[in-house]
Amino acid sequence: MPYPNPNATDIVGILTYTNTVTGGWFWALIVIAVFVTSFGVLIARNDSKKAFAAASFFSSIFSMILFVLDLIQVNVLVISILMSFAGLLLMLFNK
Repeated sequence: MPYPNPNATDIVGILTYTNTVTGGWFWALIVIAVFVTSFGVLIARNDSKKAFAAASFFSSIFSMILFVLDLIQVNVLVISILMSFAGLLLMLFNK
């Protein structure tokens, strides 16, 4: 499969091109990397439940931004939002 001709004139064009070349996986993996990195940073100072909730919230916000820019598919956004709700429920009902 030949790659599309990179005809990007702005930053969104470059970001869209990287996603096109990787078959839509680039920004989905970046969202996962944001979650893992923020979870690793937050677990050093908090317990795992708070770290999971905060990391999933950060990745949800990042996913929403990428979805508005049309860089990720809706299923990545939905999974990220469901993880945020799971983290919120985990914090609320685990006292």
